[in-house]
Amino acid sequence: MKNLIFFVILIYSISQTWAQTQRIDTSKVKTMKLIKSKQEFKEHFKDSDSYLVLQPPVLFPQTHVLISPPKNFKPVDNIRGFIHLATTTSITCTEIKGYHYTQLCEQLTSEYIASQNAVLNETEDVVLDNGSQGKLFTISFTIPAKDSLHKDTPFERVMLFTGDMENTIWLNATYPQSVKRFVSKIVRKSLLSVKPEKQN
Repeated sequence: MKNLIFFVILIYSISQTWAQTQRIDTSKVKTMKLIKSKQEFKEHFKDSDSYLVLQPPVLFPQTHVLISPPKNFKPVDNIRGFIHLATTTSITCTEIKGYHYTQLCEQLTSEYIASQNAVLNETEDVVLDNGSQGKLFTISFTIPAKDSLHKDTPFERVMLFTGDMENTIWLNATYPQSVKRFVSKIVRKSLLSVKPEKQN
């Protein structure tokens, strides 16, 4: 079990957060200014409440898992998820066969997460929109600057584990701490909308 957890955590290791944004093909995306203030956030969404709207349920790329992504989040195949470029917020999905989600959650102690260069901020038992049980972990970490001209970037990640007796659905929502006040509420709402394709 510990070897499995170590392998899965490596897939979404802290060092991969920045790499994910670098693997996205933005050649067809207009130049986008990163949101850094409340005013810029309002201007981006035209009105202050539209960002609280979820899109209709769609499949995560390359999975059998449905989610209602937040408005303006676009699917990206090579990260198996969705991203909002203006806030560099991503939601990704991994399916783990052969394990109930509680078996994985038992291994995610504060000590283990610390060994991955992150801090466990909060854990929470939740009920998803479809009535299924799940568990949320909120962690924080920092990605070092590439050079002396840039600053280190603090991030927060919300991990949701859910599923049935034989399969686990693991979602990661990751965003810079600087945009937490803009995205955390709608990201949480989106995570709780997740369900296996067969329940559609």
